[in-house]
Parts: sequence; structure tokens; C-alpha cells
Amino acid sequence: MGWNVSDYFYQNRESFKKTLATEEKDFLSLKDMVKLQPFDRLWMCLYMKLGDFCVDERPAVRKSAGQTLFSTVSAHGGLLHNETWQAVFWQVLFPLLEKVESLSTVASDQKVDANGSILIHHSRNTAQKQWAETEVLTLSGVSRVFNSKQPLLHQLGDFENGWTLLLKHIEKSALSRNTEVSLSALKSLQELLLINTKTGEKGDNQWLQAWRITINIGLSATTPSDNKELFVPSQQFLTSLVLVYPALFQHIKHRFTTEILDSLFGVLNNIISVPVHCDASPFVLPPITENVLTPLQEGILCCIDCIQDAVTQGTSDNLQRNLLPAIFNELIYFVSFTCKVPTYADLDARPLQMQKSSQGSDWVQPNFVPFGEKALSMIVALYRKTANERMVIEENVLTEIIKGIRVPLRLKQSHPSHSSWRIASEALLLILKIGLECIQRNNSNDDSFWVELPITLEQFLFPDTTDCGVVEPNADDSADCKIILLLKEEILKNPTSFPPHFLLSLTKLLNRGSVQSLAFDCGNSVRIREGFAKICFETLLQLSLSGLADFNFSNGDSESQQNHPNGEATNGEDETVANRLAVTALLHRFQDVLKRYVHDVRLGGTCPLPTHRVVEATFVLQAVSTLGRSLQDAELDK
Repeated sequence: MGWNVSDYFYQNRESFKKTLATEEKDFLSLKDMVKLQPFDRLWMCLYMKLGDFCVDERPAVRKSAGQTLFSTVSAHGGLLHNETWQAVFWQVLFPLLEKVESLSTVASDQKVDANGSILIHHSRNTAQKQWAETEVLTLSGVSRVFNSKQPLLHQLGDFENGWTLLLKHIEKSALSRNTEVSLSALKSLQELLLINTKTGEKGDNQWLQAWRITINIGLSATTPSDNKELFVPSQQFLTSLVLVYPALFQHIKHRFTTEILDSLFGVLNNIISVPVHCDASPFVLPPITENVLTPLQEGILCCIDCIQDAVTQGTSDNLQRNLLPAIFNELIYFVSFTCKVPTYADLDARPLQMQKSSQGSDWVQPNFVPFGEKALSMIVALYRKTANERMVIEENVLTEIIKGIRVPLRLKQSHPSHSSWRIASEALLLILKIGLECIQRNNSNDDSFWVELPITLEQFLFPDTTDCGVVEPNADDSADCKIILLLKEEILKNPTSFPPHFLLSLTKLLNRGSVQSLAFDCGNSVRIREGFAKICFETLLQLSLSGLADFNFSNGDSESQQNHPNGEATNGEDETVANRLAVTALLHRFQDVLKRYVHDVRLGGTCPLPTHRVVEATFVLQAVSTLGRSLQDAELDK
């Protein structure tokens, strides 16, 4: 009926205008009604009545009235004068939105009695759910009208007030526990991002206001409250929310600050930790056998990728380059998820691959391994672009990366994923190659890097051997050898440019690799790392005989004494003591190996020794031969 009346008005608009111009008619009392044209007042009466029907107690009437109201406004709103639109927004649409939200909040959640006459779908079987449908219809309708009439609102000077009020309603609806309402609010917010606001400070402030509202939605929806019953938002809602940030970022990127970025990362860190209900997991999570990201994980990384692209564009004096350390830290945090999944409140979420038991948790954690691996790949790509940036160097980003990569590297013998430690080792190679060159080029004074790097190398090259079943020996040794080769290439070409305490730590690692890698216990078996031991020994020899005899490892200061409490290289009168001690330790080790081998051969009689013992003795003889040749060559070069 409402649509028929509006269509009748439209079809007979000329006759109505003539009649209303000659006859005085009483209309509903409206604020500033006398300022409107007579024909516009007629339309306002219709809109007001339709608005009343939109809050009727009967769901069918509300739905029909809402559809008619917004269809009429869209189809016939062009007949209204500009001043009339001011009344439409402030006396019809926004008051209607306020009423619907209020009634929806107090609606009963008890099931509706259908009296056996009709069947009611479970999504509409309570008054609260029925009012949720009305709220969705009203909010989406008001947002569409606001979006289409924003140039007119600018002209009338009402855009800023309307923008603020509409964002307030969107925020309230987005935090609704009804999924239909919250998703509709986010959809309305996405539609608002298509608005072309005025340029300048006023337009920027409006987008910053929208950004704050969106951040508030994210924090309020994902921060567990101690005083209220825990509500876990759905993955669909979180994914829709995350996709808002890249689009909104395009409007404020020229005013993006570290504080704004930190607020975003706070939301993303909350969002990524939210588990999935087991009933919904088959529909939103990929199978555990597929090493792919979930839609939510893709959205989060897409959001960060969008920001880093904007930061790295332009010249090196771009003020936004100071955001780079925060971006690196966020990605490094995500890398840790390859080994330790985040937790959400006190929920005991089980891994996706674990079957639900009778007493098991109803919540499931997605597979975070692909997510962490992708974040690591993004770190490498970003560092390749920005290694020489002033903020990256001053904020010791390289040190933080080395510490972050340590997490998957140290678990290579026991990590459930074959790919994580391999990706981490390749990342370590690339970042070290770039980072070492960058340090020497820029004369970086980050002492913490030279402390953290040996720790990372030690945990990767000499991991806990309680479980070696995951790693293939050849792949393991190949990755280890690549690391030593890189250090050999980068350090031996100019060893005096590296800190003494780092060279001492490296010497200890090479010594340990030469000795302990000949054979080490791996559960119930012994695995030979002959290739790794050989390259460690060769590198140690070259490090000792490559002119380091003229390098002062002592410096004669108290810091050196503190860094090397055992006394290595603290004698200023003998600057080569560190290298000689390393080679001497090897020779003593070789002597012990050969003595034990000869002794065990005699005890064994005709029984041969295990293969690894033969390989160990063979390697020792080869190493002694190499040492002899190296000493002979060094003597001839004098």
C-alpha cells in the first residue's frame, strides 16, 4: 500500500503541485515544516508514516514498511528540494535508526509461539532475532541513502554531523552479538569508504574519526572482559573487519603515525588469537593436510602488506619510513606462531588435527605454521628493500630478526613441520648476507647483534638431539654447511673488521663443530656429520692462518675481560692465543680419537669397529694432513 501511494504521488505530481498551491492543507506538525514546499510536505507525511510502521510490533509489517521507505526514497527522492532532504535525514531516517536499535536491544530472546499454524525458521524464532532483521534493513538503508546524498549534505553543511552519528550507529551495531547485525554494520562501513570527502584537514579528520571507530570495534570485539560472559566473535566477522583496514588506510596513509600503527597491530594481535568453534571449523578452516592460509590470516597479512608498500614507496627521506621497525616487529611476532600458537582468554583450544573427545574443548586453533612461514618470507622481502634505511639500522632491526628466526631454527630436530626450519634457514642465509654487507657499509655499532648471532647459530647448528626423527640427515647437514660457508666467505675476506668477541665466539662454534660433529647421539643411533665437521675444521684453520695472528683479540679493556671470563685472548702480550688455543684443542681431541681407536681395535680382536668409529678416525687423519699442509704453506709464505 505504501509503495502504491508513493507511486501515485509520483505519477500525479503535477496535479498535486497545482492543487496544493491553491489550497491550504493541514499536515503533520513537523519542525521547520513551514519552510518546506507544499508538495515536499506531502512526501514528508508519507515518510513519517512509513517510519512509524517500521517500528510496528508485527515483523512482517516492519519488513514491508522498511523496504517501501527506502525504495521510495531512492526512486522518488529526486523530486525533493535540497532543504527537504535535511528534514528527511534528521526527522525521519536517523530517529528511525535510533528507535530500531533501542527496541532491538530490549527485545525478548524467548522463542515465539507459532500456535501450530506456521513453521518459523530458527533464525527468526525469537523477537530478538526478528528485530535484528529490522535493524539490518534499517542500517543498510540509511547508509545507502547517506552515501548517495553525501554531496548534498556537504552543500547543506550537515555532512559532518551526519557522518559522526552514522559512525556511532555502525559501531554499536558492529558490536552486537547477533552475527547478522554485526556483519551488516561492517558492510555499511565498507560502503562508506567509497565516499569522496572534501580534501584538506577537515576531510582527513573525518577519515581519522572513521579509523578510530574501526579500531574501537576491533578492540571491543576481541578483548576479553573479566566482568562479562566471554563472547568469541566469528571468523567471518573478523575477516570482514580486517578487510576494512586496508581500504580505510588509503584515505589516511599520508597522516599515518607510529601511534596509529600500534593501535592497528594491537587489534590484529587480538584477532589472530581468536579460535574457531568446532561446529564452524569445517566451513572456515582448510584441511590440516593443506598448507594454506585461512581467509582471516590472508586478510591480516594483506593488511600489513598494504602498509609496508605505502611506507617503502617514494624517496628515502619519506617520513613514514619510521614505521618500518614496528612493521618488522609485528612480522617477527607472527613468525613465533610456527612453534607456539597464541591463546585467547582462558579458552583451552585444541589443535585442528586433534580429534574432539567427550571431554575435549569445543574450540579449535587454526594451523598457524603457514601463517608464520608467510610472515617470515615477508620479513626477508622487506629487509631486502630496506636494509640500508636509517631507521632500520638505528633501531637494530637486524638483531631483532636474528632473535626472531631463532625460534623455528632451534626446533629443527623436533618441529612438527618439515618446512618451517628449512624456510628459516634460507631466510637466515639471505638476511645474513645482506645484513653483514650493510653493517660494514654503514659502520653500524650494534654490539647486541654480535652477541645474538652466535647464540642463534649455536642453537641452529647444535640443537637438542633428543628427537631427530623429523629431519633428514642430508638436508640437515646441507643447511648447516651453507651457514658455515657464508660465514667463511663474509668473514675471511676482511676478518679485522669484525668485533673480537664475535670472532672468539665463532672460533668456539667452529671448534665444537669440528670435534662434536664427528659423531653425536641421536636417540638410539649415532649419526655422522662428516661433511659439516670437515667444513668447520677447514674454516677454523683458515680463520687461524688467514692473518689473524696480527689481530688484537684482547684490546686490554675490562669489557673484553667480562666477555671472556675463561681467559681466552686476554693476554695483550700474545695476540694470537685465541687461534692457537682453538687449534691446540683440536689436536688434543684428534689425539684422543686416535688413541681410543687403536685401543679399541686391539680389544676387539677380529671384530671390526662400528662404521662411525672408522669414519671418525679417517676424518682425523685427513684433518691432520690438512693442518700440516696449511702450516707448511704458511711457513713458505713468510
